[in-house]
Amino acid sequence: FVVKDTPAGQRPSQGDAAISPYPTAISSLAKLFSSRHYWAIAITAFLRYGSYASIQALWAGPFLMQYLGLPPVTAGNLLFLISIGFIIGSPIGGALSDSILKSRKKTVIAGTLVPGVITMILSQWTSSVHLAALGVILFCLGFFNSFGQVIYAHIKELMPQEMSASAMTAVNFFTMLGGGVFIHALGGVMDKISARTPRLGEGYEISFIICSAAFLISAALYLTTRDTQRSSLN
Repeated sequence: FVVKDTPAGQRPSQGDAAISPYPTAISSLAKLFSSRHYWAIAITAFLRYGSYASIQALWAGPFLMQYLGLPPVTAGNLLFLISIGFIIGSPIGGALSDSILKSRKKTVIAGTLVPGVITMILSQWTSSVHLAALGVILFCLGFFNSFGQVIYAHIKELMPQEMSASAMTAVNFFTMLGGGVFIHALGGVMDKISARTPRLGEGYEISFIICSAAFLISAALYLTTRDTQRSSLN
């Protein structure tokens, strides 16, 4: 946020500095935080990654083992499919954004809408049968969620070049904040629900519905951003 860099061995000339001075750190942040596009992208990052992290990193395991009654090895293999989907989906999402859709906005919206539908399906999943279908669903959760990584390219292209590092760092802050908030908040939801009802699945059902709503809200919020297209940037 506060460090300005110059290529090694190169010093800006007085003429360049007089013509196009780099903004100060404070003015850069003020410009960034005054942009509605930044806040739409940052809140989307908070909701999208918070929902995904709370499922993938914590609550999917107990859901599979405690609620569906799957053996730990089977549950572990299913959880592994989420990560595999994310790994495979990341370069595909980049290719879609760059060469096929040529749209950062459409790619990210797809990466929030589909996980929103998937988590709603998981909220109604009550049986350990159809493991193949469950595996496909969890793979798709990771696959499509990876499209959300395009938000970093999007915010970089929306902001002036000299502000790109600050913009991406500020978005990443909300990404990590979302993971921490959602994991703890859903834990509180699970505790309250388990204290008032003997039905084990209700806590998971409501938690997945909350995550689904967060994904869908982030998709709606992202509709308000200005798109950037590779074809118009080249």
